[in-house]
Amino acid sequence: MTGATIDHIISVTILVAALLLAMVSFNGMFASAIAYERNRQVARKAVDLMETLCLSPGSPEDWGRSNATLLSFGLGDPEQGGYTISPFSTMRLRTKSGGQDSFLVYYPKTGEYYNNFELNSGGSLLLPVGDCVNYTTVAELLGMNRSYGFQIYIYPTLNVSIHQVPANNLVLEVEVRGPGLPLSGATVKYHLYQVVQGGGFVPSFLTYSGAVETDSVGKTVLEFPSIDDQDDAHSIIVYARLSGLKGVGYYSHNALGGYPEFIVPFHS
Repeated sequence: MTGATIDHIISVTILVAALLLAMVSFNGMFASAIAYERNRQVARKAVDLMETLCLSPGSPEDWGRSNATLLSFGLGDPEQGGYTISPFSTMRLRTKSGGQDSFLVYYPKTGEYYNNFELNSGGSLLLPVGDCVNYTTVAELLGMNRSYGFQIYIYPTLNVSIHQVPANNLVLEVEVRGPGLPLSGATVKYHLYQVVQGGGFVPSFLTYSGAVETDSVGKTVLEFPSIDDQDDAHSIIVYARLSGLKGVGYYSHNALGGYPEFIVPFHS
């Protein structure tokens, strides 16, 4: 009798332990299934957002080239198609850093705030805030309803840097790099504008254009014998291309009196 009771107690204990172990395992499997489903939904939403951002040009299609009201959001280039981002649409996006409007610049002459896009060689492109598209507007147009959030980071595919080489005349060294590597054999087309100060306030311009290729370390040298490297104001735009990859570089030097150092006076 006593042995049967002990056997019964042991059996019940084993059964309870097995039930507890099954419940713990089931809870772990259930939690894993919920986490997997949630992650799959987020991944699916991320893919949908990426395709919308990259493949759709938005409405109207030319909203990046005008100040038209945005009806639907997309960054795709309507002239290229595929996963090609429109450079004009990205320039209308309101930039932020750490949640603060640290890129806003106030210009007293117009009484307006401008979105500051930093360019190469310390240059800037100022776009009126009223013409920019902010994150809240984009989120509403994408139908996110505060359930999801996203950030957009835009980096150039090719990094084109231009440095002036000390010489009696203007000599510029151009370097083209891909994602961490120099690109040899890249086609480099350039357009240089020399500012010539005449008798009046509005200067005239001389232009120089050409095409060269980068060497084995991704560099090439442009020499302009007729331009003084110190006394002549000039700006140059360089377009680099290799196997469908494109990049743009910019360099400017001002030597005209009466202007801020970073401004080359261009007049139409």
